[in-house]
Amino acid sequence: MNRLLPIFLFAAAVSAQTPSLDRPPRDVDDALRARITKFYDLHVAAKFRQAEQLIAEESKDDFYVLSKPELKNFKIGNIEYSDHFTKAKVVIVGSMPVLLPMAGGKIMDMPFASYWKIENRKWVWYYNKVASRHTPFGDIKGEPQGKPGEGICDSRFAIADLLSNCASNQKSKFDNRKLSYAYPLRSF
Repeated sequence: MNRLLPIFLFAAAVSAQTPSLDRPPRDVDDALRARITKFYDLHVAAKFRQAEQLIAEESKDDFYVLSKPELKNFKIGNIEYSDHFTKAKVVIVGSMPVLLPMAGGKIMDMPFASYWKIENRKWVWYYNKVASRHTPFGDIKGEPQGKPGEGICDSRFAIADLLSNCASNQKSKFDNRKLSYAYPLRSF
């Protein structure tokens, strides 16, 4: 037993000092964290035009079309690097107002994903169109049609048409003869 103790302590000390292969270089991590902080500080201040300098060129139209949560505060959660530390998925935990039934509005911490990549040797936010197609109910199929800002489905359509057509990206006109209810309407 006494002979195994030094071997165990040596192995524990060596493994504690071995750098992880998944850890990013310190300067890369510090640069990303600085850009994320600057980007979301501008969100908290609602200065979205000033945040434009931190956005990838191909994502600027998407950025202005997307709704922006009313952030009161934020913190950087987990960072997952990929492509040799040139891309990152960041979990941001933002404090924002949430309307709760029977309780009114409350400020709650809500996690959300933020995507970053290196462009011209600087970290920039980008809109990940592939990740935006994942929902809790499955992936949205097909390619979005139209220009940024038009949306996949027009909100004027009936709920029944919306549910059946959003997945296939087919737009249709409202026809109240097609609308059916799961339960018959009753008058009391």
